[in-house]
Amino acid sequence: MCLDQIDYMHGLLQLDGLLVRMRGYVESRSTGLLPGPIPGGMVLRIEAVYMLQEVLLRGEVARGDIIRVSGLAERTGRILLGQLIGEGLLVSDTPKGQVRIAFPTFFAGLLFPDLYPAQMNG
Repeated sequence: MCLDQIDYMHGLLQLDGLLVRMRGYVESRSTGLLPGPIPGGMVLRIEAVYMLQEVLLRGEVARGDIIRVSGLAERTGRILLGQLIGEGLLVSDTPKGQVRIAFPTFFAGLLFPDLYPAQMNG
């Protein structure tokens, strides 16, 4: 890739504001301003932002580590982790394996607005 292509991709992805948009998504979900992908599903705890940011920055993360990063009690952290996996925001190859970020369309459209047409962001 040449430098112009890298600059173009960086512009499309808007990487400088990625963590801010991720935090905005979680804040909107935690206050109920933005519905979740599962009709009638739970609001998203604000601590989810720490989990999502950790896997975004580190790649794959052990489940115990991701729960510790949340700052929540073990049981509450496991419930939140299960919610993130259930909603498709995090994925794992095995039930006890490491987790990594996923970009389902509803989430990717919010994180990378220039990659998706406006009608796909809903």
